[in-house]
Amino acid sequence: MKDYKTILTIENDNSNRQLLNHILKKEYEVLSTTKPSEAKTKLETNSIDLIIMDVAFPKENGFMFTKALKNNQQYQDIPIIIVTGYVSTENRTACLEAGCDEYIPRPFERTQLLKTIKKYI
Repeated sequence: MKDYKTILTIENDNSNRQLLNHILKKEYEVLSTTKPSEAKTKLETNSIDLIIMDVAFPKENGFMFTKALKNNQQYQDIPIIIVTGYVSTENRTACLEAGCDEYIPRPFERTQLLKTIKKYI
């Protein structure tokens, strides 16, 4: 039995990925990838409790990836939190319509992120 809940971060910006991992690693086991295609492998080989990701990726955006996960029985119950610098009402609506559980605009407060995570795991 594992001691920590596992969070998968999907972020292609190195500084944002490092910041997320730094915040999370004190309380969670953190796995990171830079694109959704790599995340698929992590999901297949690990027990993931929650996903935190951006929406902007070169080939498959966060909306597409979320829809694919939410339509897959194996992964549909994993909570997904979008953390993004693309801040607009349209983006927030698109995230929630795709099946994301939460939308957090950047910049964010560390306490806000951790409180949101604790709602789900």
